[in-house]
Amino acid sequence: MPRTYVRKTNRGSWSNDQLQRAVEAASDGCPLKTCARDYKIPVNTLRRHVKKAVLTPGVLKLGRCSLLGAAVENELVDYIVKLEERGFGLTPKEVRELAYCYAADVGIDVGAKAKANEMLGEDWWSGFRSRHKNISIRKPEALSVTRAACMNKPAVAKYFSILKKEMIRLGVTDKPHCIYNCDESGLSLVPETVNIVGTRGKRSVHQITSAERGVLTTVVPCYNAAGDYVPPMIVYKGKRMLDDLRKNVPHGSLVCMSDTGYMNKDLFLRWLQHFNSHRKSSTDPALLILDGHGSHVKAIDALKFADKHNITIICLPPHTTHRTQPLDVSFFKPLKSQYANSCRRFMRQNPGKVITRNKFPQLFSEAYVKTVTMDIAVNSFRCTGIFPFNDKIFPDSVFLPSATTDIPAVPVDSGDQTAPTCQSTVPAESEGQPVEPGQSAQPAVPVDSGDQTAPTCQSTVPAESEGQPVEPRQSAQPAVPVESVNVIVGSVDSVTQNNAGIQAAEPSMNRFVRLSPIPQLDCVGPSARKKGKKSTTSRVLTSKQHLAELQQEITDRAKQEADKKRKANQKVSKKGGKKKVNTESAPKVNRPNKKSKAEEKISAGQGKTKKRKGTSRDDGCFRLLPLPKAPKLSPKLKGNKGKKTADSRLANQESHTVHDNQSSEELDATPCSGCGEPFYSSKDDWLSCTVCDSWFEMPCAGMLGKTKEEQDAFVCRDCRR
Repeated sequence: MPRTYVRKTNRGSWSNDQLQRAVEAASDGCPLKTCARDYKIPVNTLRRHVKKAVLTPGVLKLGRCSLLGAAVENELVDYIVKLEERGFGLTPKEVRELAYCYAADVGIDVGAKAKANEMLGEDWWSGFRSRHKNISIRKPEALSVTRAACMNKPAVAKYFSILKKEMIRLGVTDKPHCIYNCDESGLSLVPETVNIVGTRGKRSVHQITSAERGVLTTVVPCYNAAGDYVPPMIVYKGKRMLDDLRKNVPHGSLVCMSDTGYMNKDLFLRWLQHFNSHRKSSTDPALLILDGHGSHVKAIDALKFADKHNITIICLPPHTTHRTQPLDVSFFKPLKSQYANSCRRFMRQNPGKVITRNKFPQLFSEAYVKTVTMDIAVNSFRCTGIFPFNDKIFPDSVFLPSATTDIPAVPVDSGDQTAPTCQSTVPAESEGQPVEPGQSAQPAVPVDSGDQTAPTCQSTVPAESEGQPVEPRQSAQPAVPVESVNVIVGSVDSVTQNNAGIQAAEPSMNRFVRLSPIPQLDCVGPSARKKGKKSTTSRVLTSKQHLAELQQEITDRAKQEADKKRKANQKVSKKGGKKKVNTESAPKVNRPNKKSKAEEKISAGQGKTKKRKGTSRDDGCFRLLPLPKAPKLSPKLKGNKGKKTADSRLANQESHTVHDNQSSEELDATPCSGCGEPFYSSKDDWLSCTVCDSWFEMPCAGMLGKTKEEQDAFVCRDCRR
């Protein structure tokens, strides 16, 4: 059937509801003709449905059945949706190929063209989409493997548990003006292009930009759950602060310079001081939520300052800020959109000019003023579940991509009752710090005790103890206390236990899973996992425990560096002492100078002699000597500027040849008989006259480019007269 088919009759113009009511009326004893006239259905059609002479009585169905059948197409739709939820969505072409593989597997005739292309045609795809309105073609957003693995229920549940505990401790559950969020983001001088209106059919359209790539400038906005904004911080790349960089910035902004243009520990301390002076109330406690960047977590001076000024800092779970951080969810996208609009407007109003750092304050201020609204701030805290507090804000579909990296819990053989540990083969990095293999996962509901909880891991495999099986929902025994979790626990068949309500695909139920299994991480032993540093998980950065751990880490690092330096010094001193002892104890023996193989060959006249810089000849006899010492130069020669010294010229010479009847000292200062240049300062090859033994440079002798025979028979001008 063509994709643009237009109906030519009114067959099947009644609805399923009309047909079912007509069948019920006829079954109750009403005449068929009366029912057909009342419900506007043909008599013969109604008779077939009453006598059940059709496959689906009471259901309107016209035309032929689909190629695969309704049941198979429903399973295909379920398979497509499950892959899309896990982040492995199929393209239309891949769906057609998968449908062809199933048809070929069960022996359905698909036609010669489909067999040649190994996929079903466009007509089938068009009909498939029209029959299933719940699917459509969408452009997906990129989601890294690390973010997919880290956005899991145990990690998010631990974060909400810590957040709730701190909000109750500080008494800010009903004080939105005390709950803040801050984050850094980079704005480029060359923003991304957007869709424009252009000529239809034109091969390409262009948009003028300042450069190919722009320099990033870091901005640090901050606001609270009540909609109050703290003046932003701007970090430029460079070392010298110019006055133009401070002009036209938002009122009260903090402008700083950084070698890299990014936030560091010192700048974070300056920002905290800026934040403390601009927050809503300095007497009330402040709860600051931010990500686990190293400049935040490792800045011990800044954390001590925050603790001293009644500022509690909570670190978000790693690689979950796209869902859990208010600024990332609601603020940065409109800010960057407004900034890009300002840049395009500037380029259009100032043709031929480019956007420099001096123009950034004005462009950023225009975008910032349009973005800072109370609605954005309040809604961002609400949709992340911070205020009002809602730990069930994220639906189950948000955690589905993490099901791909789920790993079965492996029970530990210790005692009758096991304590399963949950290990991940995918490191959940936090600012470049992967998770240590063997870390236990956190529970769905952590225990509220202390700054760092000691969670347990729910067993996904029923563990039997003394012949009594454990109930599927029964929690296992507590494992060793852990400090971080970044991957969800559970096998493919137990995703429902760990991700409450998320059903995993069962290969035995879906036909297409057997053809192309749903991606699932294989279980790998501990030896195959990569080892790395401990990840920074959600925690209270201003807690005494974290500050003590950070101080201990700094002390240990200082000790390690001191040990490395001490070992390096010992190694150098040992080598130096050994050499000294050998040189002092070794007796001085006058050994005769031995000729090298090259010298022996030249002496014997064997082989070819290559002309090199500083060569001398005497009847075909050459002798190679080591680099001679630089002669003592006169004060006049030493004081000449613009000329290379004798030492620098001699350093570039590999070896010299000296006539047998001349010493090295006489040769060093021997002048050229043609131009008078001394030998030690010359860069050319030398020849001696076969009659008077006078020395000449090759250019002065006129022997450049001559054959070896002509050079060997060289006679100077004076001797030729």
